[in-house]
Formats: sequence, C-alpha cells, structure tokens
Amino acid sequence: MAQTDSIVDPRILAKARALLAEPPRRTGGMGAALGAAVFFAVCALGLAVAMVVAPSNVTTPVDLPGS
Repeated sequence: MAQTDSIVDPRILAKARALLAEPPRRTGGMGAALGAAVFFAVCALGLAVAMVVAPSNVTTPVDLPGS
C-alpha cells in the first residue's frame, strides 16, 4: 500500500495532534486579577464612606400616613 493510498490526511492529523497537545503554561501570574480586585474593593469602600459622610436630603421629619 502506497503512502498516498491512506485515508488519513497528514495535515488534518497534525492539526488534531496540535489541538490535543497540552497547552503551554502561562507565566503572567495573578497580578492583573489581584490588581483589579484591589481597585474595585477600594472603590466600594470609598463609595460606602461617601454614603455615610454625605448629608441627607431630608431635613424635616416626614409625616407617614396612618400614624
């Protein structure tokens, strides 16, 4: 049987092997995710402090119906 008589295309087989190979390890680490988490935590704390410190809009008691 000649090499050209094969039903398996070598290019397709090479692509399948490349897709099944273990992906290379990333060396970036968790710096970007940790930085984003810290940024959003600081923003949330800043908003909470602003909500506590800000004066309220209602300066007179509100009459509730039925009381």
